[in-house]
Amino acid sequence: MTTPFSPTRGLTRKAFVTIDTLTTASCEILCATRMIVVLAGLGALAGCGSGTAANTGTTPGAGGSSAGGAPVATGGVPVAAGGTGGDAGALPVCGTLAGDHVVVAVSPVDQESPVLRVPNITVTLSEEIACPLPASAKLSLLKDGQAVPLDVVSCGGFPSILVLRPTVQLDYVTRYTLRIEGLDNGMGNAIAPCQVTFTTKSKTVGISGGSGTHLALDQDGTLWYWGSNPLNLASTGVRGIPEKVPLSGRVVTMAAGSDYGLAALADGTVWGWGDNESGQLGRGTVDGPERPLDKVQLTLPAGVTVVSLAAAGHHALAARSDGIVMAWGLNAASELGLGYKSDPVPTPTAIPNLTNVAVVAGADGMGCGGFSLAVTKSGAVYGWGCNSEGTLDLPVGPAFPASYASPTQVNGVSGITAIATGTWGTYAIGPGGNVYSWGCNINGALGNGDCGLSGDILLAALVGAAGNPLAQAVSVAAAATSGLVVLSDGTVWGWGSNYSGILGDGTQGSTVICSDGNGFDNTQLLPAEALNIHDAVAVSASTAAGTDDALVLRSDGTVWAAGYNPNNDLGLSAADFAVYVTVFKQVPGL
Repeated sequence: MTTPFSPTRGLTRKAFVTIDTLTTASCEILCATRMIVVLAGLGALAGCGSGTAANTGTTPGAGGSSAGGAPVATGGVPVAAGGTGGDAGALPVCGTLAGDHVVVAVSPVDQESPVLRVPNITVTLSEEIACPLPASAKLSLLKDGQAVPLDVVSCGGFPSILVLRPTVQLDYVTRYTLRIEGLDNGMGNAIAPCQVTFTTKSKTVGISGGSGTHLALDQDGTLWYWGSNPLNLASTGVRGIPEKVPLSGRVVTMAAGSDYGLAALADGTVWGWGDNESGQLGRGTVDGPERPLDKVQLTLPAGVTVVSLAAAGHHALAARSDGIVMAWGLNAASELGLGYKSDPVPTPTAIPNLTNVAVVAGADGMGCGGFSLAVTKSGAVYGWGCNSEGTLDLPVGPAFPASYASPTQVNGVSGITAIATGTWGTYAIGPGGNVYSWGCNINGALGNGDCGLSGDILLAALVGAAGNPLAQAVSVAAAATSGLVVLSDGTVWGWGSNYSGILGDGTQGSTVICSDGNGFDNTQLLPAEALNIHDAVAVSASTAAGTDDALVLRSDGTVWAAGYNPNNDLGLSAADFAVYVTVFKQVPGL
């Protein structure tokens, strides 16, 4: 589910590092030609129906989000890679800047005691050095020949490792040179002056979370991937470590699905990788899991691009800049909106009688199967596919169809700016930032303070306590039976099932008793505020019943995660790792 990204709330320039290719030189270089800086331092559900669940989320910056689709138009002018020069009289290369990926971590910040968010720079040297550093040591971090002040955090080990911290904020997409002089090996032998050069990365402006797949989009159009890594897409082969998706072009929007991903480029092409067992990669074939990165068979008219993507469990949607929506993948519940049920449709096909669409969303629901929604440029909502749990906000019962074969307008809401679809519920942002929910209220998924008769099916209503609904929302996401929003003040609020810790409020919910005497464990009936997040701009969530996780994008471009994490698919540091992450933690490398 998704909404277009529109930047908000003064996103500041901070420091993140990518890779510069370095050449080997004297100094007994032990490193390869590709180096980088490591920046550290910082059960079964029952109630409204049964069936299979799966969904995927994505979200861009403020202005909206979703779970199950993908968003993000980067906004602003793309920044050219490389940045400004930093060398001043080149010296031999010093040693390795560990790894083949970007690793960035920052100190946590709260409103009471702000911490300067600058990275540590960790350099593994080619030679053993004396620690502590001698008085003759001279360490210089240069930008355009101008020195950036540094502190030495630590020195030691074998091979010798220097950890340094800039005392001012670094710039994005800028070339820096670290010069190291005046060192010795502790036995009276001087070590030749040397240097390491790196380029800071562009700011992250969009996020998308899916079951086993997580994506982050930089302002310059670079796309990063981490998660269960079903394709070994990451060069390291290590799950949870953010890696560049090898695309030749600027990505403008993306969607993380259930073990697959989609990305739309500025040139109008769409690319996908991962699971294709239902044709959800749009290649004209149905050929199983772990498919390599390749082009979706989507041909657009001249001048037309993709502005919104949705990657549901087994089907996908693309909204074009001309308002037309393309659909492909599983069609067992008419989730493609083509007017009929069928075997998978592996080639993107235009949905008839649906125009002027700005945002698309989709999910694998419970009961009869998948479903889809679209928001038009005027804020109207249309739904199609399975509606047995009321996730389309259309009537449910013997007199109404279980599935809608074609787009049907939802009459209960208007003026919608963002939408997110989960397995059991749908959430939308309307006028004034009010948040609406509809669908099945199992585990308090609708956020209205009650779980009714063990999961009533309800039409659209405001989220929050009676007389005190949520307002001023700018981004929304949906998990299986949970919802999350970002408010204009930068806080994150969530409700519904909290078994995984997805709400980030430091708990896993509590046991609640419904009006019919039945109850649910690990539930939050009313929106609760996530801890330690005061500057969020977007939220995204993935869906897999009982194993949900969520991503938050903060105003400084860092990405934080909470929820189910048994294999560290969230990509957290060793210090932050837990199976159930109940407070949002930063994803190193972003």
